[in-house]
Amino acid sequence: MPIAKLTKFPTNLKLIVFYGVAFGSFRMLIGGVSVLYLLSRGVSLADLGLLKSFQFALMMFLDLPLSYLTDRYSRKLSTILGIVFGAAWLLMTAAASDLWQFYLAEAFNAVSLSLFNGAYISYLIDIKNKTAPELSTKTLLAYDNKYNSLGMAICAFVGAAFISPQTSAIWYIAGVLLLIIAAGAWLHMPSDQQTPQATSTTNHQDNKLLMVARHAKQLTDILKHKPQIAYALVVISILLVYFQILVQLWQPLVDIVNPSTFGWVYGLFFSVLSIAQILSSSFVDNDKLSAMHKKIAIVALLTIALLFMAISVDFATKSWYTTVGILLSLSLMFFVIKVLMIEASATFHDIIPDAHRSVLDALGFFASRLVLLVLFPLITYLTDRLGFAVLVGIFVMILAVYFVIKYKINKANLA
Repeated sequence: MPIAKLTKFPTNLKLIVFYGVAFGSFRMLIGGVSVLYLLSRGVSLADLGLLKSFQFALMMFLDLPLSYLTDRYSRKLSTILGIVFGAAWLLMTAAASDLWQFYLAEAFNAVSLSLFNGAYISYLIDIKNKTAPELSTKTLLAYDNKYNSLGMAICAFVGAAFISPQTSAIWYIAGVLLLIIAAGAWLHMPSDQQTPQATSTTNHQDNKLLMVARHAKQLTDILKHKPQIAYALVVISILLVYFQILVQLWQPLVDIVNPSTFGWVYGLFFSVLSIAQILSSSFVDNDKLSAMHKKIAIVALLTIALLFMAISVDFATKSWYTTVGILLSLSLMFFVIKVLMIEASATFHDIIPDAHRSVLDALGFFASRLVLLVLFPLITYLTDRLGFAVLVGIFVMILAVYFVIKYKINKANLA
């Protein structure tokens, strides 16, 4: 179903998407300059690597238990709490001055992302399955990605264009806006009544530990008897690793080639990268292109993106030529990775049971953060010592692993 035909979306789905987009967009008021702000507060690139590794480690431990509670109780409540903790992160970062305070703020950010990421998509698809089961999951995710990317593009440009990257004002503004969004979501988003399988127990005298053990066994049985779910988790994890490296390091990468010191340049960059992700939604939803043509386009665009990045970082001069080269490279990368993520996520959510949707979804995040916990500080250390040419090699290795695994999965499915 083309996105243009989505005017008949149920109101409940539109409300969920609205508040999800608002959360992502207002967070991104600081998205174009967040790393620059931390660097201006005395956080080095090596410190940034450790700070983000701390976030990844904390989320790795939080994702599964919080997602389990989300499946058992309320995905709506988890989504709203994720927004509230996001507001706390923004406000605490704005007020922080010492490194330990940034670590404390990042802990709230980790809780926010674990709660929201573990609930939002599951909540959205759960309501879709109840109110519009005929709607394609891929179409819904493309629709959500389209408006989320558009909102982030606008907010990132506004946040970077009109306020200096070194000031904390935009962090305070974004934090207050998220508190308002949380209140609106509580009042307007639809209730999420859990399925009987998710909420009932066979024996009311079972204690909590026995119930957790029973649900863990159910998850193990699902992965054992449906290997395609495990395969999908591996693919999603690899794509999340690539995407997170892009998200965390695009600003320092631009900084080495960008001759301008104005914040609006970074806002413009973020907007262009968000527009690339908007276009990915249209590409996914395009029924005129065959699957083979899409695969060829993806491989070609990734090759061009890596070549542009390699050439640009090799020169590493502050000029508009290298800046445009990096912009083209990052835009193509964000476009392709988002296409692959939407398709992988849609396939995954079509084959997993509703009762365990949040936990199974969180397993992909858990695996990716486990990898990033080791990989990200290593990448920041190497780029700090050897330059960003290292990043090109890292991307090539990640993509090689991805395509080898995809080939083996396709071969297994055909067998």
